[in-house]
Amino acid sequence: MKKLVCPNCGAELDEWGYHLCRNASFVEPVKCEYCGKSITDPRHICKPMLPHLKYVCGNCGRLSVKEHLLCKPTPVE
Repeated sequence: MKKLVCPNCGAELDEWGYHLCRNASFVEPVKCEYCGKSITDPRHICKPMLPHLKYVCGNCGRLSVKEHLLCKPTPVE
């Protein structure tokens, strides 16, 4: 089975084939579980999400609630 690799940073991707370092959109809009808005950008951050952001990428600086979406996740202190 061929591994999915990010073209930006070389990190191995999960089964969905994306993470926040890669500039990609969802094929179909999804509902944000924090604000309820319909989104196509996986990098979406909204005000209700802010208290839940636990990781920052050591490579690109993006923030995330989920560790596996970043190529070099580091806990936010």
